[in-house]
Amino acid sequence: MMKLDRFDLKILDILSRDGRITKSKLAEAINLSVSPCWERVKRLETAGVIEGYTARINAEVLVPRNPVWVQIELKQHNAESFARFEALVMQTPEVTECVAV
Repeated sequence: MMKLDRFDLKILDILSRDGRITKSKLAEAINLSVSPCWERVKRLETAGVIEGYTARINAEVLVPRNPVWVQIELKQHNAESFARFEALVMQTPEVTECVAV
């Protein structure tokens, strides 16, 4: 296991919140000069501590939510079937409402 000091931990904290921060701003934020700060980032990347950088995409901007009504009929009408169906519905975040008729 790699030993991390306070500078490494601060680098990880900052990069986890802003992966696009400039080298100079990152160095300034942790009170190191640019070169040693960037060497630490590269060491963390090489060691696999930093696996990569990602972008968070706002899906609602791309595809706004439109309500859709769906009618589902279960083949078996028993407590076990209803419980299984309810469990699946509860695990689906896109489902905002479910009504039994």
